[in-house]
Amino acid sequence: RKREQVIKEDIYKQLNDARKEKDTSKLNLLGYIYGEIQKKEREGKTTIEFDDDKVIALLKAHIKKAKGNVELYAQSNETEKAAQEQSEIDILETFLPEQISEADLKVAVQAVIDSGVEPEMKNMGKIIGAVRAQFKAKGQEQAVDGKLLSDVVKASLA
Repeated sequence: RKREQVIKEDIYKQLNDARKEKDTSKLNLLGYIYGEIQKKEREGKTTIEFDDDKVIALLKAHIKKAKGNVELYAQSNETEKAAQEQSEIDILETFLPEQISEADLKVAVQAVIDSGVEPEMKNMGKIIGAVRAQFKAKGQEQAVDGKLLSDVVKASLA
């Protein structure tokens, strides 16, 4: 049985919509992303199908890089470039599952600490792993923002 490829298909559909609407910035971005997916599918000796989890990982990596660019452009007063990167982030985030809220992450972190894990910095990795495992069990592993989770854990250990 084929794994879910809903996001890849959605990207392709929106790529074609952007082509019809002559929305060049969206067309260029989605064309690049779709090309990256196809390139990665053909990378090894055998062709692999990119399921939603792999597409989400690729999108998150691109978003993370773009967020870094937004900060750099903002620091150097290149507001037009920063706005362009931000609009790309906004487009790509529409393909991601809804992210777990900070409040829900705080509850999950506290539950792990309450279960007997000592709230010390040396246990940060253990706490993050346990929280991720909780959301993975619910099928929401991709909805966890790693940076936000890390910040929540650090705050609860402070």
